[in-house]
Amino acid sequence: MPHSNLNILDPIWTTQYMARNHGYMVYDTLFGTDEKNRISPRWWRSGARARTIDCGPSRCVPGSHFTDGKPVTGDDVVASLERWGKRDAMGRS
Repeated sequence: MPHSNLNILDPIWTTQYMARNHGYMVYDTLFGTDEKNRISPRWWRSGARARTIDCGPSRCVPGSHFTDGKPVTGDDVVASLERWGKRDAMGRS
């Protein structure tokens, strides 16, 4: 049972738990945990070097696309990480 109204749909711009919970239900995340509880990328495969994002056609996870059908690219991943990092200390690290 929600404890308040959902006023903001973008969880980046608020600390409200309602927005965070809604975000987890309707958006996918760039990172997740694997079967060994390690943080790992969900929509791309990491490059050979640490901190490398390679989301070219041969490395993107099959089916990684936006709701409009456009494929997720490395530029999209970088833009999302930069947006998150501007607002969140963990995102900056």
